[in-house]
This record gives sequence, structure tokens and C-alpha cells, in this order.
Amino acid sequence: MRKITGVIVAMVIAAMSIAGCDGEEERRKATENVRRAAQAEGIRIEQEAVIGHFILDKSIRRAPRSMIMGLRGAIDMIEAHGWRCDSVSVWRYLVMSRGFEIQCNLFAYDYIIEDRGGQWTMRLD
Repeated sequence: MRKITGVIVAMVIAAMSIAGCDGEEERRKATENVRRAAQAEGIRIEQEAVIGHFILDKSIRRAPRSMIMGLRGAIDMIEAHGWRCDSVSVWRYLVMSRGFEIQCNLFAYDYIIEDRGGQWTMRLD
């Protein structure tokens, strides 16, 4: 339980510490940096993936480590449930609630990880 809580805290910190990019070129560079860092951790990010839903900023261009740690933790949680996530299509912070959406395998699987009254839940949509 402590490991899962630590992973969730890392995911929340990563998303909350990230702000918007200034323009398409910066967003492209930031996404490419995240893709390279993810690849180094064994995470496959699809070519047309939406990473961060406009939450990439200068800190991520320099050090995407916290974002990758959060993504790695989310994928580990998905796989611990016996579900699949061989490649990431979308990873973004939820707008209307506290949590994340992860779509995997060319948008075939849509996972929601969210805080529901202090209890973190995961579901396959």
C-alpha cells in the first residue's frame, strides 16, 4: 500500500509542478525530451502521443524525470491489475477532478486514476 501511495504522490507532484508551454515548437521539443527520457526507462511513447495535455513546461524540457517517474508508476499500477499498456497514446492530468488519464496501445485502452474522497482508484474505461 505504501508503494502505491508513493507512486500516486509522485504522479500528483509531477502534474502539479508542470505548467503550459509557449508555442508549438516548444511543445514539440518538450514532448521529444519526454519521449527520450521515457524510452530510457523502457516506456514506449507512440509517435502521435498526447503527452501532458498542455502541461509541459521549461522544467520538463530540462528534467522530465518526475513526469517519467509518475508515468512509470501509473503503468506499473495498470499492469499490477492485470491490464495492458505496451505503449502510451495519451497521458494527461484530469481537468474536472484530481487524477490522470492514460490511454495505451494505439488508444485501445483508456485508464483513469483519480482521487475519490482521499482514496485513489483506477478504472478501465
